Amino acid sequence: MASYYGAMERDKVLAALNWESRRTAALLGVLNRAVGARLGLNPTDIDILGLLSVTGTITPKRLSEISGLGTGTVTLVIDRLEKAGFVQRVPGPKDRRSILIELLPGRQGEAAGLYAQVQQAGEQLLAEYDDRDLTLISEYLRRSNDMLRDTTAELLKSTPPSTGRQPSGAGPG
Repeated sequence: MASYYGAMERDKVLAALNWESRRTAALLGVLNRAVGARLGLNPTDIDILGLLSVTGTITPKRLSEISGLGTGTVTLVIDRLEKAGFVQRVPGPKDRRSILIELLPGRQGEAAGLYAQVQQAGEQLLAEYDDRDLTLISEYLRRSNDMLRDTTAELLKSTPPSTGRQPSGAGPG
């Protein structure tokens, strides 16, 4: 398959990949905020809902760790998502004092419906590639996501969790 980038030099292809990755991240952020708005969720809520769709059932503490949000902030987000019918708190299987957060199927279909147009368009784009190309694209995305997860985890180790508030001494005055 001929490619737009086929005749480009490697450094230009790498620069183009970097740029398109940045565009993807930015455009997915805008899409997620639009979907969140349609569902009555704020950007933090839709971010956490996205994390839950990837992680599955998880403890609030672990959700705090991987999101970079403080435990109090995660509790507030879970409260909102629970009230909106997206998640529920369930007792831990080994220790009923522990709590797990799990997605509820009801409103997940509503959210999936809002992403359906993108899903269908993506499938049409992928139909243009052969199996070897699809394997390569899938491997690149998997490795990129693993790198992003690991890099984020390292950054979060040295950064205090976000509370949504300004640090003391910050701001006017």
